[in-house]
Amino acid sequence: MCAVFPVLPRYPVTLKIWFADEEFPASGKIFLHDHADHYLSVEDAVTVGEILLQKLSEAFSSL
Repeated sequence: MCAVFPVLPRYPVTLKIWFADEEFPASGKIFLHDHADHYLSVEDAVTVGEILLQKLSEAFSSL
């Protein structure tokens, strides 16, 4: 599954998730666009990823 989240104006975050099956465990990656470093530092980008994952986890735990 892949989704793009417009976290900030001109700062989209792409999230790719691979679901677990009998051969591989579940995994995921967060991708930032090439120009992301013009808006936030690397440490801030990590924080954006953590917040995004936390919000998604909260949303899906209530289902």
